[in-house]
Amino acid sequence: MEAALTPELNKALAKAKADFPKILENKRVKIPTKTGREISFTYSELEEIAEAVTPSLSGYGLVLVSQTTFVGDRFCLVTSLRHESGEFIASYFPLPSDPHTDPKEIGSRISYGRRYNTICLLEITTIEPSNSEQRDEQVRKLGRDLRNEVKKELETAPGPAPKSTKFSKAAVFTQPHTDSTATADLYPANNETVKKIRTITKHQPDWIFGQCRHYGYERPGMMPKEILEKLITDMCADWAYSLKLVSSFQDAHQAASGAISFANGAGQPIVEAVLEWLARYQSSVPA
Repeated sequence: MEAALTPELNKALAKAKADFPKILENKRVKIPTKTGREISFTYSELEEIAEAVTPSLSGYGLVLVSQTTFVGDRFCLVTSLRHESGEFIASYFPLPSDPHTDPKEIGSRISYGRRYNTICLLEITTIEPSNSEQRDEQVRKLGRDLRNEVKKELETAPGPAPKSTKFSKAAVFTQPHTDSTATADLYPANNETVKKIRTITKHQPDWIFGQCRHYGYERPGMMPKEILEKLITDMCADWAYSLKLVSSFQDAHQAASGAISFANGAGQPIVEAVLEWLARYQSSVPA
């Protein structure tokens, strides 16, 4: 389908961007990589961006509008840049479509999506206050590092992240920038559940946290029940397959998922069912 032409919007946006002030990167984030290094970078919060661009956009008849809707069968945040002529362009950010997703999680994704869409629509460039003269080289280096990390993740998909994983593609594309120490666990009992399962699977913490990021969360205590079950299924399948107790990872994953589904249907506690499943397989491990 041919894209709609937006000549009036294009002219107005070009003029508005010429009036944009420098937008400072007011937050710093540190992300561990698979190689043990740490990528540190700064970014601009949505509030910082909005304060900088809104006056210029309004002056040229432009406004940003965000709303949630379904695009096909996918639940999305749609942000549109609209011009007084009626012309508009839009950017789409996928949201969790599971009706049981915690509202706080959806709200967090919407906040991140608004920032993501705004930057895409306006092609915004930000600067680090203390090192603006080195910004271009920092951005190029960061881009190379992130692309390399994502490429490695894509090469290993599908299936769970490797046991040494500290950083996953979910952390790049969907995880909101947050300080994990500042966010209380919504489901603290999850941590004890995972701890019990780890007594058998022996997964290291970096693997657990890497897999949490694979699903868009910092740690098990932040995961709603249906996502925690996915993490547990991955733990069981990875354990069984690594010990060659099954012929393929897919078989192990299906068996573990079936045990959890059966437990849900029977009203049995998940951790109890999983420990029984692990014990059955563990009994076949050569001494």
